[in-house]
Amino acid sequence: MLSRGPLLGLSLTAAAGALSAGAILVVVYMVARHVVLVRRTSGGAPQSEGKKRPIVKTHVDAYMISLLVSDLLQAVGAMINVHHVRVGRTECSVYCTAQGVLKSLGEPSAAMATLAITIHTFCVICFHWSPSQPQKLVPCLVISAIWLYVSLYVGIAYALHHKPGHEFFQPVPYWCWVANGYPEERISAEYIWLWLSVFGAVVLYVPLWLVVRGNVEVSPWRFTWCPSRSTHGAAFDRMRQSLKMLLYPAVYIILVLPLSVTRWIMFSGHDISSTWTFVGIVPFHLSGLGNVLLLLLTRPSILVFGKPQERETTKMQLSRMPEVFAISVHVEEGVYDETVGDKSKVLEE
Repeated sequence: MLSRGPLLGLSLTAAAGALSAGAILVVVYMVARHVVLVRRTSGGAPQSEGKKRPIVKTHVDAYMISLLVSDLLQAVGAMINVHHVRVGRTECSVYCTAQGVLKSLGEPSAAMATLAITIHTFCVICFHWSPSQPQKLVPCLVISAIWLYVSLYVGIAYALHHKPGHEFFQPVPYWCWVANGYPEERISAEYIWLWLSVFGAVVLYVPLWLVVRGNVEVSPWRFTWCPSRSTHGAAFDRMRQSLKMLLYPAVYIILVLPLSVTRWIMFSGHDISSTWTFVGIVPFHLSGLGNVLLLLLTRPSILVFGKPQERETTKMQLSRMPEVFAISVHVEEGVYDETVGDKSKVLEE
């Protein structure tokens, strides 16, 4: 039977998953409501450019949908902890297997989507890559590779290692995941992708921040250092945006780092108390909520959010730099001015 501390930790983890799942469902509702309202108000008449915007218009839209699906799977997996709390113990059962499968599908795929968006953002801003709107081959290949990898990995690993009395997904010990006897599978199934996402955020966003500030110019594969510019007017706006960018990789690292630290300590052969175990895992399951909050508060034109006139205004603001979403780091419709990138070049993704 689980003691009071682990029961409280499991309850908090389930609550974090419920918050993330609820936030994602709110986004689904808002997108569905937008689509219905557009169809009703159109009345069969020709629609304007803004109103007829499809849900998936840019590469980032596709990556965002994949990320939210991953976050939802991860959140539902965390909510299964309610069952463990109700029965007072964590044991091998259909709930245990379901939780292991959901976590093994959602957590690594979310990390991969985040890494893909980070790389996409870096290429768009630093190398002025401007993929045409109809060109959906790249995101289709990336997203297909992500889900093919996690699906095959879970299916093959389960088929190879799961046996009666020797289950692949077991209590570890407070929730269910890959059993302790498979450390290599744990690393290749999830941890390597979490750490690659953090590494990518740190390594790529340092030069990205410098490019947005105007301290570094890329032409086309050569990085040139530029002296600091004045922080008045448009330059001040650029600096404010560049400082704002640092929030996103910082949030992602904050959510992943506690979990990673506890795992590194465990890999070194030391024991971790239940308190520190849940200190690491509870914030991690808030990633879905964090993604949604950043999406709604800082990226209003992704997934049909935002008014058409706002998107047109964005294109007219030449001093505005593309912002970044790093728990889902991305660029939507952005503009470079002549001090940073191509003159008045609108980057349509």
